[in-house]
Amino acid sequence: MGNFACIERTKMEDNQQVMNTEEDIERKFEQEKREINLVPKKRDFFNYYKFIHSKKKNDKHNLDMQYFNIKRAKTVNTKRQKTFLIKECRKFHLNKVIRQLTMNEVVFVQQISHINIHSPIEMFEEMDKLYMVYEELHGGSLLELLNQYIEADTRLRNEEIGTIVFQLAATVHFIHQKNYVHRDLKPENICFEKENDFRSLKLTSFLTVKKRVENEVITGINGSYLYMAPEMLTGENYSEKVDIWSLGVIMYMLCTLKHPIGYFDNEISRQNLKEKLIEKFKFVPRDELIDFNCDEFKNFSNIVPEVIKKMLEVNPKKRISARDVMNNKWVNENFKNYKRKLLQEMRKTNKNVQYNAAFLAFKAKKIKKALFSYFANILATAEDKEMFSEMFRSMDIDGDGVLTSEEFQEAMTKFNQIRDGENAKNITKQVIKKGQTMELHEFINSAIVLKLLNFDDQDKVLKQMFDALDNEQQGEIDIDDLVEIFKDQGLPDVYIQMIVDYCDQDKNNKINYLEFKEFILKEDQVNV
Repeated sequence: MGNFACIERTKMEDNQQVMNTEEDIERKFEQEKREINLVPKKRDFFNYYKFIHSKKKNDKHNLDMQYFNIKRAKTVNTKRQKTFLIKECRKFHLNKVIRQLTMNEVVFVQQISHINIHSPIEMFEEMDKLYMVYEELHGGSLLELLNQYIEADTRLRNEEIGTIVFQLAATVHFIHQKNYVHRDLKPENICFEKENDFRSLKLTSFLTVKKRVENEVITGINGSYLYMAPEMLTGENYSEKVDIWSLGVIMYMLCTLKHPIGYFDNEISRQNLKEKLIEKFKFVPRDELIDFNCDEFKNFSNIVPEVIKKMLEVNPKKRISARDVMNNKWVNENFKNYKRKLLQEMRKTNKNVQYNAAFLAFKAKKIKKALFSYFANILATAEDKEMFSEMFRSMDIDGDGVLTSEEFQEAMTKFNQIRDGENAKNITKQVIKKGQTMELHEFINSAIVLKLLNFDDQDKVLKQMFDALDNEQQGEIDIDDLVEIFKDQGLPDVYIQMIVDYCDQDKNNKINYLEFKEFILKEDQVNV
């Protein structure tokens, strides 16, 4: 059995109008930034990061590397030297379509926050460039994982397949709920945060995403032919169901280590590949199009080929949704089995400090969370981030990537932080309102800083936080610098003014250490 390879570039023939001038692009980008409250840092990127060396040579099959200059960098002037992945994006490309694609991704990743989406932790904007800063992923891609199993002549366990498919379905469902279509789901675009940890899945490329507008028809070929739904490949109108087809192809490959419609020679041209696929879709009977009776499926219950069939339904109107995949008995049970092992591991260790920090994180008001987001990048260790990511996953019972009040209540009870169920319910009401959700970045950033403040050397941590804001190192924070940080975190102007009014009580446009400490440690002084 041969390895899978990247045998084609992503195809993009979108139906969106192409901007003609740099002024058009800049005007459109500024408009989109205002609409989503996107404010990249205007400060000099090189005051904060230093390039180490290129991640790797440009790969013509990696879409991000076709349109971004991807490098590794380390932090400058901080005690904790961490490495990051930097996507350098030129705002004004010679190719007008590429201009739009790069801006599409920039806008999307700032709007969408999900535990399985690889989002930038911060952005810097210069006259002609954007720098998007990402945590490095160390677990490799799903394509590499599949090839490892092929070379070892072994197969993935049911729990591993279920965990990967569930996370992908949950991420796709989240994207669809936000009225986007991804259009290029494939193993190359799916990576893992940590090696041999199937719970740490991250979707990594969003150049092809398309915003769905009510009553608007989506057309245009976008994506890789081998994972492309028939209706897109043949030039018909399509919907978000194209992502479900791609998910079905991926699940088939996870189960069989084969492509469902036959894998083609690596030297085949893109046009020949497209023609072969269209010929199969048009002329091969549906029952013969994909082999669900191969020996590999003998290792699975009948539920598995049935759910894949429903994803690989040629008629998109009959194709199931991402939520249907999440609710599938086999997928759901295997995901929960994998998750149950994590919970058992966590119960063996003392998590009191971490769960108390999590409790405080849920109580934090929006303004505090904005500050914590800034400080987490400065203070957090890799161990802290990993610990609270694991905690988030353990608390996220339905695996949809967000925490609800009900999940928080159950987690507090299960981990013996609140032994009485009724008491848990009452305390949870004080923390988050029923129906309210909390996303990964809010949870991790707040929990990390609150853990340091409440369970480490508080004065030392507060001094580190204060020094990070005291740009001139003169023992005072300039109000204008604080306002800029809050704007970077997307906080509305009215909230910023409330903070300024509270902190700068002597109206000298400066905040000293004692004023700063009082604001951070006192609860609910600004009730947003």
